[in-house]
Amino acid sequence: MAACLVAVGSNLGNREQTLDRAVEVLIRREYLQLLRRSRWRQTLPVGGPPDQGKFLNGALLLETSLAPERLIEVLQAVEAEFGRDRRRRWGPRSLDLDLLLYDRLVLDTPQLTIPHPRMAWRRFVLEPAAEIAGDMLHPTLGWSVTRLWEHLQTAMPYLAIAGPPAAGKTDLARQIARKIAARLILDDKGDKGVRTIFQLTRAKKIVLTPFPLELRILDRRADQLDAQQPRWADRTQWAVSDFWLPQSLAYAGVNVPAEQQPAFRSRWEQRKRTAVVPKLTVLLDLPAQGPSGLEQVRRAIVAQVSQPGQGPILQLTGPASPDALAEVLAAIDSMQ
Repeated sequence: MAACLVAVGSNLGNREQTLDRAVEVLIRREYLQLLRRSRWRQTLPVGGPPDQGKFLNGALLLETSLAPERLIEVLQAVEAEFGRDRRRRWGPRSLDLDLLLYDRLVLDTPQLTIPHPRMAWRRFVLEPAAEIAGDMLHPTLGWSVTRLWEHLQTAMPYLAIAGPPAAGKTDLARQIARKIAARLILDDKGDKGVRTIFQLTRAKKIVLTPFPLELRILDRRADQLDAQQPRWADRTQWAVSDFWLPQSLAYAGVNVPAEQQPAFRSRWEQRKRTAVVPKLTVLLDLPAQGPSGLEQVRRAIVAQVSQPGQGPILQLTGPASPDALAEVLAAIDSMQ
């Protein structure tokens, strides 16, 4: 039997009655057992049309003998039984049943992604989930549900954008800052400097000294994110950066000679201790164009983002676009 965390919600009709009945329908099945149920909470809608009603949200901790692919079919069948209309994304819905966690399984198929790719920063998901399943582990982030919930409540309103050179990080950061009146933190020379290194290497025009260059880039980024700076005293205004501090480790892993990497990591560990931790990191992933070294950097950044302990990560594939902006804005709304 597997322990499964399921988010439930409704913003049409008699919401409380719908959620209560949905629970009854689910646990009538012999292969589903209800372990715990959260309180229902009223929340504002995120994304979608602006005129839709408020949601009633909660979470269920279930035990099941079903495989995850079969469980999601059952959940969608129950949604359909209650009149769920899937034609409009983020639109009003009579019943929403999202499979968040299935034990510690990691699954990514066209039909199903586990853990749920947006659960780690959604307040309307994490609050009820922490009430009933705080000890459950998010298997890719390496954080418990309780830790994710506490991070959401205490982290500075700061969003970092990670990604390879030329992915559109700066454009996306500017768009986000305009939309939410955020303070913009730019790293105009960081990626450009590294890209120039690769170009000159290919042309064999100079002798490179990547270690001091990467240290300068790291220090400049860390200075901007130093939590002791007065600019970080305001916890009401969002800040958005077009860089992510741990990406310096990815660049150093590609550029810095092996014998100098321990010294670089030591400096990075020192600087990160006073750096503001993002409430959310956005990975804007796009295959690198140009020298092969840039693709190495891209893969290194993706690998760095994928390591446990990095906090909530919103992964977007492709260049900055209106869809990417909408995804990020909806994520920010869901954290409020």
